[in-house]
Amino acid sequence: MIRPIRTLAILSLSALLMTLIAMAAITQDKYKSGEPPSYHDMKFKTDLEFANLLKKEWMKTEMLPGLERDDTPKPVVMPMAEVTEEDNTALEATFAESQKVERISFLPPPPPEPEPNPFDELITGPVARTEKAAFSYFQSPVEIEYDPDLKVYIGSVINNQVISEFWANSSRGKYNDFLAGATEQRIRMGLNDWGYALFLYEVGKQIYQGSENGAYLFTWFMLVESGYDARVGYGDNQVYLLLPTGNNLYEISYFTIDGKSYYLISFDDGREAGTVYIYKGSYPDATRIIDVQLSRSPDLASDINTRTLNFVDMGKEYSVNVWYDKNVIDFYNQYPLTDLDVYFRAPLSETAIASLVPALKPLLIGKSEAEAVNLLLHFVQTAFDYQTDDKQFGREKYFFPEEPFFYAYCDCEDRSVLFSYLVRNLIGLDVIGLDYPGHVATAVKFKDNINGDSVTYQGKRYIICDPTYINANLGMCMPSYKSTEPKVIPIRT
Repeated sequence: MIRPIRTLAILSLSALLMTLIAMAAITQDKYKSGEPPSYHDMKFKTDLEFANLLKKEWMKTEMLPGLERDDTPKPVVMPMAEVTEEDNTALEATFAESQKVERISFLPPPPPEPEPNPFDELITGPVARTEKAAFSYFQSPVEIEYDPDLKVYIGSVINNQVISEFWANSSRGKYNDFLAGATEQRIRMGLNDWGYALFLYEVGKQIYQGSENGAYLFTWFMLVESGYDARVGYGDNQVYLLLPTGNNLYEISYFTIDGKSYYLISFDDGREAGTVYIYKGSYPDATRIIDVQLSRSPDLASDINTRTLNFVDMGKEYSVNVWYDKNVIDFYNQYPLTDLDVYFRAPLSETAIASLVPALKPLLIGKSEAEAVNLLLHFVQTAFDYQTDDKQFGREKYFFPEEPFFYAYCDCEDRSVLFSYLVRNLIGLDVIGLDYPGHVATAVKFKDNINGDSVTYQGKRYIICDPTYINANLGMCMPSYKSTEPKVIPIRT
């Protein structure tokens, strides 16, 4: 009797083992990732619950019109300063009393610290069955593999049921392996959050050829699975990508939930919306916002161009050659209009730095701090032609420091951004931005007591330097703004 019982026990154990193996195989197929089933049970449950949330009734929301940063008209023509012989004599006395420049070189930017990502643990090994998306990201060649199951059929009708099914089907694909490759590409090109979102959209366009809705849904899914609080809405059979940022975005429709603004992002197809249906709730632990600050210039394939700039300082004419990277310029051209501090804190590309140091260093050696700042002020004042953004672009557009080297014209905030960068990085002095109604200028904190118009910020005196007030020396404020107290833009990074 013992032998049959033992045989039966062995058979029962074998059957149980086979059942467990079969269940594991089903689980692995269901989650398609290769991680321990216990981990993926939790992840699959989260994705399933979120897909069910998306099936529920969505909120009908009226998008708010885009914010306007400053609707005060800018000067159509740059004012010219009337500098007398007495002004120049007093300025030369200031030069003589000012300390000598201690450094004339750009400090290399520190390497950016990688941000912790709560979803890093999701990254897995190579994908067994893949397709490849190959394209150019601002002329930088990109090849990235993805699971074919990530291409989900969408159809022409867009509603919450379709979006729910898109999420459910995408979450069964091996998206973690794709995110591993996307992270590698992001690090290689030095992309910030905005650049990463734009990169995902470009991949989505390759996968969903001819379907902008597919590209936006793909971008949304991958951002959420990367830990970002991205959302989508729909209306008129269109998908709308909605992103929160750490800064205001201007001239872009938005809505708010619990005090957080979500902006309707249109990367290159100009889609807009009035009424949008938006889901309630959010994906667990996807809380990161899109940071549009730039700690470094993107590292893209080089397209180096040269421009000769002529300027006048204290009656003497100079000519310098500067380089700019056209691919970096194109990247900035797809940037949303945001707060001025983002532009003031942004760096130049290595290409531009490599030309500016040898071009400007010989002109600054041996000069006092006041004399060197004044030369840079006159460089920015007279080397570039002036035109308002509305006339040049038909809209407001702020320049990053490198953009004046490419475009035919620039206006007040563009000049102020470039001037502040040069003073901070070539001479090492502290600079603040001055935001007047309809005008932007700068002010510099010198180590010596310099005469001239000034503002006080945090108990310290800053001398006004206006890169748009042509021929004006440091310490000369435009007459129309002398009685106006500006909003200060701190620039320390």
